[in-house]
Amino acid sequence: MTEYPPYLQSLSDFTAYLSDQFESLENVDRGQRFAEALLLILPHLPQCDQFFGYKLNPKKSHDRGIDILSDKHPDGHRAVCQSKLRISSTEELDSIFSKFQSYEGEAIGEQEGVLFADEFAPRLTYIIATGSDISGIRRRYAERRLSSFAFYSTLVEEGRVIFVDGSILLQWLRRSYARSTTLPASFTLRSARSWLQAGDVYLGVLSGQDVINLVDEYGDGLFFENIREWLGSTEDNLSVNSSITQTIKTQPERMLERNNGITVRCEGLSLDEDGQALRVERAAIVNGCQTTMCLWHSREVSASLEIFVKVVRTPDSASAWSIAQSANYQNPVGRMELELARYIRPQLVARAAAKSGEGLKTDRADSLAAVLRSYTQTEITYSLTRHMFLGIFCRRPNQLFQDNYTNVQMDALHEFFTLPDAEDRLYSVVFAAIKSGRVALDVAIKQFSSEDYAKPFSRLLDADRYKYQAYLLLLALCATLRIDLSEAAEGAARARNINAFLVNADNALVEQPKVFSRAFLFAYKELARMVARSAEEAGKTQQRLANRVKDAPFRDLYTNLCMELDSYEAAREIDQI
Repeated sequence: MTEYPPYLQSLSDFTAYLSDQFESLENVDRGQRFAEALLLILPHLPQCDQFFGYKLNPKKSHDRGIDILSDKHPDGHRAVCQSKLRISSTEELDSIFSKFQSYEGEAIGEQEGVLFADEFAPRLTYIIATGSDISGIRRRYAERRLSSFAFYSTLVEEGRVIFVDGSILLQWLRRSYARSTTLPASFTLRSARSWLQAGDVYLGVLSGQDVINLVDEYGDGLFFENIREWLGSTEDNLSVNSSITQTIKTQPERMLERNNGITVRCEGLSLDEDGQALRVERAAIVNGCQTTMCLWHSREVSASLEIFVKVVRTPDSASAWSIAQSANYQNPVGRMELELARYIRPQLVARAAAKSGEGLKTDRADSLAAVLRSYTQTEITYSLTRHMFLGIFCRRPNQLFQDNYTNVQMDALHEFFTLPDAEDRLYSVVFAAIKSGRVALDVAIKQFSSEDYAKPFSRLLDADRYKYQAYLLLLALCATLRIDLSEAAEGAARARNINAFLVNADNALVEQPKVFSRAFLFAYKELARMVARSAEEAGKTQQRLANRVKDAPFRDLYTNLCMELDSYEAAREIDQI
């Protein structure tokens, strides 16, 4: 059974979460943000998935209360939606239906030849989307029969009104959370030929449509133990995913001979008497995410398309990761990703973000991470998280620039993740630092905007230069806590040091946000000062910035930064004398 994070525990928890994210915004911004979040959800709700092409209403005024529009079906039928973060009274609900009635009247007038003769106005379905629980309000509205009740009744009779309230949004978020963060309990793989068994390894052939159906049913949870996530497909016909898609579309009967297929790892399995239906328990696709998702995005595939599948049974988690690593050695996956995937990979970071109610920057509009990001407007990325992870577990934080597996203290990493709540503590601190750092970054960009001395070091303040951002954040955290992450320690001792660093950082980011922001500004200045060369042209400094940042001793930067913070406090004391 899925254990939901606090904001998904109950409807009241969820509405409180929405209030935290939206209440501080101005009305216009609040409405815009909530509508943008709904754009990502509506296509996936059973109530609304008969419509397609949902988009924001381009009209910003005189919109008759319509925030979102769908594309039209061939018969002219479309959905229109008003989104409101809160609906708190029957009068407010009646006002919405009044606007809907006005919108329909205007559309009918246009259909009769005033403006748009092709508009089939009566074929409109109205959606009311809100974060509130309006079940009680709807009952009272039916009892009170306010001014627009007759129009509402007509819509109900004709099946042209849909309510999407907080309980429905919560239900969808819960399902999405479970689908994207947990392995399926069990599913069946039906081979077109009898399964070939050798010990705990089973070989079979699946139809392409069966693979598509698995993704429809279980979502991203199928790939939770995969080292990589879906990488997308480009127009470049030389890319692997484009080649797979081309075969799916033009030569589906040759998929079996051209594709390596998929590898499934499971904890348990059972084979039916017919020798073709293999029931797997606690299973994941550990290799073949790209093939599977190319199929899923193609949606309709030929009945002649078949996929090779290898199923490996292993109840031991360590052995499971050995299978995942071995299955991926044939692909261009770096050793860093292979060795660290048990502790950091896109799926784990997305789960950690979802637990805390944060989103991730992602190109996938259909993901839970995208929806949560639309709620929170955070700037958390997998790449930035990964580089901070490396900075924490490398021997010295500046080794995060090298992407070299040998710099990671693997013994300390293994020891750390045996500690209680280690994963939650690590990612909680990283996400909090990224969010606080974003505020400090915006200040730094304004403060150090002078062309005279900022140009050579502009990369340090580029939010998309994730290695620099990670390094500045770690420098600022170390100085705030007066803990030097580059101090030598090995194994369990190093793991304990990292754990103490994270515990203290968690408290400091809550209790000393101004100190951390100040340390971030000073970190930029110290790093710029250390990599600068006297009488050197700005262009030359820019050109050599990366290598100089890598080589700048972390211990020296840390010491100078602590001195800067102490000097600031001393100056404040002098001012008060």
